[in-house]
Amino acid sequence: MDESRLEREALKQGLAWRMSLSMRIQHAFMALCILVLAATGLALFFADTAVGRWLIEIQGGFHNRGTIHRLAAVGLIGSLVFHLGYSLFSRHGSREFRRRMLRGDDFRQLAEAVSYKLGGRDEPPAAGKYTFGQKLHYWLSGFFILTMIVSGLILWNPTAAMALLPQWLIPVVLALHGWEGLILVITAVVWHLYDVHLSPRNFPMSSVWLSGKMPLEKTERYHRREHERLTQEARQSEE
Repeated sequence: MDESRLEREALKQGLAWRMSLSMRIQHAFMALCILVLAATGLALFFADTAVGRWLIEIQGGFHNRGTIHRLAAVGLIGSLVFHLGYSLFSRHGSREFRRRMLRGDDFRQLAEAVSYKLGGRDEPPAAGKYTFGQKLHYWLSGFFILTMIVSGLILWNPTAAMALLPQWLIPVVLALHGWEGLILVITAVVWHLYDVHLSPRNFPMSSVWLSGKMPLEKTERYHRREHERLTQEARQSEE
């Protein structure tokens, strides 16, 4: 179905259409892979603590933990490859990819957002479909996921990696993989979980990841430029 038609139908219901079915499936599958990787990876990272030992035990021991971790890693690699293909070669995906690009105006919106949070402004900045924070989260998560995949592949087969890389690099990659995984959990899970679901404007949960739609009044407040675009295109289609 055409994107503009979906947007018009959502507007009639007092909603703004934000995520296609493909985007929602990609989001859910990638989130599942990251959560499994976080649970199995942090279990090993904190193996010398009571929590780490408990996690390893419920995951079936070290061997099963490793198998689950690698299966989730394959799933994450597959989801990243699919997302790149979707973003580069599909009409809707490439349009959304361009909308997520950081531009000079985003940094002005960042200053306005900080001012709004500190009480210096009555309204949040007039953002498009994606705010500066959402764009930054997307690109940071992509960077961390890509580097985690590269370091994970090196650790998956260290013998082969040592034939191509300096021997001293393996323990460095091991430490990097663990600490970067912890940072990824903080940025992709904690930050995202609060911003999308637990913040006062969305509590107890945003339903966008399920329905692909957002209430129009919320779009008008937090994505004013997107709201103006949607309503203007709706009026033009009716003329």
